[in-house]
Parts: sequence; C-alpha cells; structure tokens
Amino acid sequence: TSGVSDEPITQHAVEQEILRLSRLLDTATTQIAKRARDAATKRATAKIDLARAFLEARGITEINGRPPSADYCEASARVACADQVIAQEMADAVLLGAQEAARNTRSQLDALRSVAANARHLVT
Repeated sequence: TSGVSDEPITQHAVEQEILRLSRLLDTATTQIAKRARDAATKRATAKIDLARAFLEARGITEINGRPPSADYCEASARVACADQVIAQEMADAVLLGAQEAARNTRSQLDALRSVAANARHLVT
C-alpha cells in the first residue's frame, strides 16, 4: 500500500497538518540560522587561514634569488588550508540543504492553506 487514503480529507486534518508543518518550519528556520552562523564562521576562518598561509609562503627563502611568485604562494596557502576550505564547503552544503528543506516545507504549508481555503466553504 502507498499509505495514501481514499477517504476525503477533513478540515480538522488539514488544520492539524498546517500546525505540524508550521512547527516544522519554525524548527527549520532555527536550524538555518544556526547553520548559516556555522558556515560564516568556517568561511571566515578559511579566508584568514589562507591569508596567513599566503603570507608565510611569501616570507620563505628566496627562490633563485627572488621571492616566490604570488601563484606559488597562493597554491602553497591552498594546500596548507585544505582542511579549512573543505570544512567551509561542507558547511555551505549543509546550509543549502537546510534552506531547501525549509522551502519544501513552506511549499507544503502553502498547498495545505490553499486546500483549507477551498474547503472552508464546505464546512459549516
């Protein structure tokens, strides 16, 4: 069985589902805020660590009598900070997932509100 009932949906059932989805959306909103802060912290940490690693690479002993190129320093910094960059990317992905989940819940809630509005005139 698919779990879908052939019985008509009642106004009470629609209202209960709206309340459930509203609570779920409140939770999702809280999670998005938490995940956005986490992603921002990781993004800032990665940028700061990359800058530090770049400056450290720039300060190394001269290569062939000259300081290392900016490309070398950038590559060196990216290798040195790979874990922070990966953590930042993962945090961004988790944030995007949470945002999408909230959009889906909001769409379900909007659909149920439409059902409720359309069925309201049938209920006395």
